[in-house]
Amino acid sequence: MQCVARTLQHKQCLLEQTLNTKLCRVHQTYPAKLLAKIQAPNFFEGFVRNWRNHERLELEAAIRNGILTIPHDLLQGLPRAIIYGPFYDWYCGVHMTDPWKYHLLASSNIRDGVRIYAYMLECGHQPNVCKELQGILKAQAAHPSSTTQFLWHFILTLHRYRRMNRANQEQAIEQLLETEVADPLIWSSFNWSEWLLANEQEYKEIINELQEPENKKKKEIENFLGLTRMLFQEKVWERKKILKTMAKSKIHDLKEDLIAKTWHPTRYIEWCFDEDEKAEFQEDFKMSIVDLQKESTAIWNDPKQLWNQPQPQPQQIS
Repeated sequence: MQCVARTLQHKQCLLEQTLNTKLCRVHQTYPAKLLAKIQAPNFFEGFVRNWRNHERLELEAAIRNGILTIPHDLLQGLPRAIIYGPFYDWYCGVHMTDPWKYHLLASSNIRDGVRIYAYMLECGHQPNVCKELQGILKAQAAHPSSTTQFLWHFILTLHRYRRMNRANQEQAIEQLLETEVADPLIWSSFNWSEWLLANEQEYKEIINELQEPENKKKKEIENFLGLTRMLFQEKVWERKKILKTMAKSKIHDLKEDLIAKTWHPTRYIEWCFDEDEKAEFQEDFKMSIVDLQKESTAIWNDPKQLWNQPQPQPQQIS
């Protein structure tokens, strides 16, 4: 088997592995040297995703081959002021752990991703904000329990980043929801209004404690409510409608087949229609579903109806 270490030319070593190890005799100290290499606080710093690309590919190969683990205390102790967003996005995509295990790095990832998105908009490009958040979105989808934390930090970042106007904020929210990261939450019985209200109250308390003029604090709160209530919540409702439409389209053929095989006047209302269609029946006929089904059954069993009359037998020609 070939040694899994990387050479100085960023290529895999061509020597064979030694017994009971994944490394050759030359690279036995390779993991320790690689670990020492990443101890510098600015090793992971970078504004764009492909910064130090060779080093990241080397780290990814070492992690995948089980010869290196990035220490917990190293990630926990990274200074907040340095740009670590692209690195942590890569890290989340590789490890697929809960992004909020390292809270500061997760918030830094969102902040730096939105910052790059805003700069590209200013340069005349039409970027997708989720391109800079691919790794954290992938890991977040695998850990839906912390999705609300991710969404709230995303909203706060959109609001605090002053270069983002309303149109760009709306576009960013649409792009985020289209990734399906929030779909399990949207599809469930989660109370979005209550969740937003609780977070908005907390934000208001923070703003009101600032040493700023009252009119400025009032304006800040109004702008924030415009983002959460007029943009984010409306986009969530739109996404929910889209999900319902997609779900209905997927089961349409199955439903048609089911109706064809199970239709009968004595049970078709209860068996062949979904809840929305039953609600329309109740609205149109001003009767409950049970009464409608009883009426249909009674008509079917009525001996006066033509289908219950004995049919004349055709005369045989002798």
